[in-house]
Amino acid sequence: MLAEAQGEFLDQVRPALAEFSKTAPELASLLNTLLDELADPRIHGFGISPDAIELFSSAARSLGSFEDNVHVLAHAADKLGGLEDKAAGLLNAARRLEGAALAIQSAIADMPRGRW
Repeated sequence: MLAEAQGEFLDQVRPALAEFSKTAPELASLLNTLLDELADPRIHGFGISPDAIELFSSAARSLGSFEDNVHVLAHAADKLGGLEDKAAGLLNAARRLEGAALAIQSAIADMPRGRW
């Protein structure tokens, strides 16, 4: 896609440079040389490294089904919306359970052997 876009750009610029060369041939020649260098992927690689292209491709494949799952994620977010309000209650319940477990352990330890 980048090569195609760059080719279209060059197709538009070259005729303008041909006209420009009638009034400023040296400058037009310099600009043509610059365009030739910019168009050569061996020199500039279109500005994107092969690693970056692979990363973008992988991300596109990974996110390909994202829009199919957006409604599921939105529903989950709605259900979890009040979770931060419930955190204090859950912590309090966990502390009470821990206290009850310690009380049971203590009661078992205090029982005479043979009764349990």
